[in-house]
Amino acid sequence: MAVGLYAFLFILLSCCPLLHAWLNSVDLTLRDSGPWGIHTNDPRHGGIRMGVPDDLCDNGKNYLHVDWNLKDPSLYSCTSRLVVPIAPATKSRPYCTDTEDMPKHVCMNETISYQETIPLSGPHRPLWPVYGEYLYLPPQRWVHSLEHGAVVMLYHPCARKEDVDKLKAIVEGCLRRHVITPYNKLPLSEPFALVTHKCRLTMNHIDQNAAVRFILKHALDAPEKAVYRDGDYAFGLLKTSRTLAGSDERDAVLCPQVHLYQNAR
Repeated sequence: MAVGLYAFLFILLSCCPLLHAWLNSVDLTLRDSGPWGIHTNDPRHGGIRMGVPDDLCDNGKNYLHVDWNLKDPSLYSCTSRLVVPIAPATKSRPYCTDTEDMPKHVCMNETISYQETIPLSGPHRPLWPVYGEYLYLPPQRWVHSLEHGAVVMLYHPCARKEDVDKLKAIVEGCLRRHVITPYNKLPLSEPFALVTHKCRLTMNHIDQNAAVRFILKHALDAPEKAVYRDGDYAFGLLKTSRTLAGSDERDAVLCPQVHLYQNAR
């Protein structure tokens, strides 16, 4: 029976060179991509689907160690006796670029690295995070949030709690679409940052007016701002964000309580 089947396949392939070529191409595709090949016709994002949990690519639960060492507390807790900022207050520094790095979706079998200390765009994981505050969220996740118009608040783990809380209150009061996470790559001289798609604001002390101005100008200014829902990654989530009174889940009104901050506009 088996011999007859093999003979039939041999004759079929011999008579149908196009079928033979197609089977070879399929075999090569599978061999190149392995079980991680979850492809679509989406060249901008590398042909990988967005926002679909998949065990063969990214389910938001497995292989998380590829992006960060889950056993390294220095990512989210202070390992120094210094409490920052230690420098005198200086003017906050907004920065924007016209350059956008390719927003490729990368499965968990590959590492993602960034040239910039604070990436403003670039490759990221297919699953973006639930909006809110995290024990720690790696940039491979929050860079995806930037593409959806979110504001990412970064702070050095050694920053003063009262300063962190002050900046949190501003961000939480301006839009639902935000992510808050410690980030030990920030310099001690500037331990706070607000990040949007292609823009950032770094600070060594909390400047409320500058922070609100930055959010009003740059939040939601992103290529996929229409995607407003939460993502499917929630590892380390401490508190989910909320829809603000005076706005809606799409953040139609930014900083609805902006009158609390003088000269913010």
